[in-house]
Amino acid sequence: MFSSFFTPFRTILFFVSLSVLGWVLFAKVQVDLDPSVEFQTLNIVYDFPDNSPKIVEQDITSLLEGAFSRITELKKIESASSPNGGSIKLHFDQTADLKFKEFEIATVIRQVYPKLPNGASFPIIIRGEEKVAESRPIISYTINAPVPSYEIKLVVEKIFLNALAPLRNIDRVEISGTDNRQLSILYDSKKIAALHINTHQLTKAIQNYFQPLFPGHSTTQNGDQLFIKSNIGNTSLAGIENIIIQSIPGELGLHLVRLKDIAEVRIDEKEPSFYFRVNGNNAVAVNIFGRVGENQISATKRIKSIIQPTQLNLPKNFELLIQYDASITLQEGLSKNLTRMGITFVILLTFILAVYRNFSYVLAIAASILISIGFLSFLLIAFHVNLHIYSLAGMSISFGIIIINILFVIENNKPFHKLPLFQILSTFSLNLIFSLCMILFFPAEEQIGLLDFAYIVVLNSISSLFVAYFFTNNILSLLTSSRHRTIMNSLSSKRKKAKLAVTRVNKTISAFNLLSRWKLPILILLIFLFGLPIFLLPLKWEGDQWYHKLYNTTLGNTRYVKDIKPFTDKLTGGTFRLFLENLSEHGGYREFGETKIYIIANLTLGNTTTQLNQVLASMEEYISQLSGIKNFVTRISGQKGIITISFPQDQMTTGLPSSIKSKLVAKSLDWDGVTWNIYGVGQGFSNAGNLDIPLFRVIMKGYNFDQLGIEAEKFAHQIQYNPRVRDITVNSPLKEEDIANDEYVLELNIPKMAVIGTYKQELLSEISGLSNSHTIGSFEWNSKLYPIVLSERNSTEFSKFRLLNQNLSLSASRKIQVGQISNFYLKKGASVIRKENRQYINVVSFSYLGFREFGARFLDDEIALFRKDIRLGFSLEQENRHHDWNKNYSKYFLLLLLVAMLFLTSAILLENTKIAAIISLTTPLSFIGVFEIFSIGEFFYDQGGFVAFLLLSALATTFSSIISVDILRHAKHHPPRLFNRAIILTLNRRWRVIALATVSILCSLAPFLQEGKTEVVWFPLSIGLVGGLIMSLLVNFLLLPIFLWKKTQ
Repeated sequence: MFSSFFTPFRTILFFVSLSVLGWVLFAKVQVDLDPSVEFQTLNIVYDFPDNSPKIVEQDITSLLEGAFSRITELKKIESASSPNGGSIKLHFDQTADLKFKEFEIATVIRQVYPKLPNGASFPIIIRGEEKVAESRPIISYTINAPVPSYEIKLVVEKIFLNALAPLRNIDRVEISGTDNRQLSILYDSKKIAALHINTHQLTKAIQNYFQPLFPGHSTTQNGDQLFIKSNIGNTSLAGIENIIIQSIPGELGLHLVRLKDIAEVRIDEKEPSFYFRVNGNNAVAVNIFGRVGENQISATKRIKSIIQPTQLNLPKNFELLIQYDASITLQEGLSKNLTRMGITFVILLTFILAVYRNFSYVLAIAASILISIGFLSFLLIAFHVNLHIYSLAGMSISFGIIIINILFVIENNKPFHKLPLFQILSTFSLNLIFSLCMILFFPAEEQIGLLDFAYIVVLNSISSLFVAYFFTNNILSLLTSSRHRTIMNSLSSKRKKAKLAVTRVNKTISAFNLLSRWKLPILILLIFLFGLPIFLLPLKWEGDQWYHKLYNTTLGNTRYVKDIKPFTDKLTGGTFRLFLENLSEHGGYREFGETKIYIIANLTLGNTTTQLNQVLASMEEYISQLSGIKNFVTRISGQKGIITISFPQDQMTTGLPSSIKSKLVAKSLDWDGVTWNIYGVGQGFSNAGNLDIPLFRVIMKGYNFDQLGIEAEKFAHQIQYNPRVRDITVNSPLKEEDIANDEYVLELNIPKMAVIGTYKQELLSEISGLSNSHTIGSFEWNSKLYPIVLSERNSTEFSKFRLLNQNLSLSASRKIQVGQISNFYLKKGASVIRKENRQYINVVSFSYLGFREFGARFLDDEIALFRKDIRLGFSLEQENRHHDWNKNYSKYFLLLLLVAMLFLTSAILLENTKIAAIISLTTPLSFIGVFEIFSIGEFFYDQGGFVAFLLLSALATTFSSIISVDILRHAKHHPPRLFNRAIILTLNRRWRVIALATVSILCSLAPFLQEGKTEVVWFPLSIGLVGGLIMSLLVNFLLLPIFLWKKTQ
């Protein structure tokens, strides 16, 4: 009854109705520019102004690390102590409840915070990645007006913050380019020295004036105790200027030293601590950040709809401009991918029309694709998968998969071509799911983009499975029923063609009878063509066991290594060896993302944010004169500034980004005293690293910072004697943004200080007062809270001469010159002190003149030698950069796991483990095509190339299973002696659908291939599939039949 109700017509209408609803719901699918990846990490960020990385690490980072190390389910702790602050990154197990861990960490911070030094901010917990500087607003406005910037800020806060408050899809609104006002007290160091007043006394007197007093308490009639509070004194500028600092006895009585006698008091604008500019426009900027998980395009539209009428409330002469709009970039990216999908759609339909010459098939396929996409929207919403430029690329490739499912249905609708349709479709989907599940075993950072790509392909295959089986099957039965009748009626007219086919079958059987006699030689030839991994064996096997000695006297023998091994490696390595050789020079992990140039500028500790801003403003002026740039964004905080340059879509893969980078490097030489780091990322720089002299880095770790530096110097001394080693750097930056800084060291002579009667804290307090400004409190004035900032009048002109030669007044009887009790010198210091699991990290880097492979071998030998003498508690290893990414052979063991899983799907479908085993053994032979195309074309191999292996395994296994299941079905109804005939008849029946399915996938890859080899991930994925699928045709139509062929009597 159920089946009789769902007639073909009703089933088609049911699917169309659901698909229309799905297309309507597509508006609810989240759309982003980049994939939103949530790792099991929490970041703790804190500030400690005017302090070096070493002080930050000793006083804050180490204390917090010790407290966090007791938290359960913690896998790894990473920390970075920088000038003026630091961060700690906590990695948790996948099973950990991150919300509970966040609560647990917050509790720990509240317990530890009272132990942190004065001036340290309260540590803030941030979810996800630590790249806070890389987080970008979805839209930015600038407001210009002929009034002080802090007044602009007050207007903006009053008008815009209230208007935007109701929006749920906004995470935060940041206003930069201005700071609030402050109470500045500028004292004269010579005057306080003459009056024998030190900065500690001055600070204490000011703080006491603004500190409310509680002189006692009273008891009410009810027995309640009420504390008596004495309000602070006169908070006008005149009242503050008359604060009594000291009373000095004289002939005429006490002489009162007031603040105005030794300092200037004024209300002024606070020096900016942070700058944010777009395209060099310096004004008050309003940066609006979207909430994670929200549709950025709709969020930006909503913000604009609110801001546009609200700006009418701005005062006269206030100008509001949009400086950055992420929705424009997002729409450009979406447009590119939608165009790519459209091209794929047209190519596939044209191909089907050319092959079948039947508009009914074209109509059925077009309708099925549209229905599948409608069904996909339900799955996207159900599984919370968002759309972005990478998942849309998955949809383009999915079109080929949809076509394959439909081709199976078309094949099934032909007379005498019946297939176990649902089993074939479900096996194909399972193969794809198993293959793409391997991405889950990738490191978390390598899953970015690929994971959403896999979700889309898997969900699309599931959607198309049901659409193909229920919708396409029924629509084809309606559209082609009359044609089938015509075919059935004309069968008798094709008997002559059938006789020719029989003759062709007999000749083919004779050919395979001949080839099957050479089955073993063919197998040996294929093994050598694929390659044996003998060439990967080490030159020496370190160890003292008997098997180590046996290996070193045979395969590790000097004569074998020198004279025989090169020959055997070439003989047995096959295409696998050629593939790995190409990887050593044209392979590595590449990040998704746009082509960008990062300009990082650092000033030495002690310089101001304003000084760095002046330098970067000059650089911005130069950048604005360069053509071909889309926009550039500047962020300045403390002594570090970053300019991020973006490029238009059509310039990302050209030589323009590299050319501009070279110009910027040359321009940076105009500024002395600034440490620059200029580098590029993205498609425009994808292969740049492989053209340079190979750079090697050694990561050294230990629990003692100073001793680790000594061990690093020892290793650098060991490798410097190799004539090919150049540019050895100890304490090299671990990350691109870590720039080694020069720092001044004040080495105090403790015995001399003891003679004078002073101590380190007292002395450093006086020195700090001369060179830096300090916030010593706050007060309320005109209903506003202002910080109180104390600084020496000439602190901005503080110099080495003043530090060493100026008299410091420690008390009425003690004066001192710092130069008399110290040694002052300049040295190269770390801009960031990094630790992992509480171990300090020191990086030794060097360049190697020669092939990267030889450099890697040299470094392996040197590391092994150094480990014999390294102190206990210290370690070193070669960094896993892109060269070692290719040598991470554990990834390739995933392919063995995948082949085993695909064996299970084949065995379930075929109900024959022997043939399933043969399929599993022949599937890797398709990899030869991947090896060949990368080695011959010298194409860059990244993580997309590995995904090509995964998809190829699923496709090749499915095609082999279709052939095998048809052979077994034919063999069930015929005697065993006709088994070989069944193989040939199956090849004759199924060659067309498998060839068409292969071409369909290749057509879906055409837009990616057209974009060129600089396209990250998608080009290696596509070109790898092209080579593998071509080889799989040879495997399925020649090699598989040979291995299935039975001997004839």
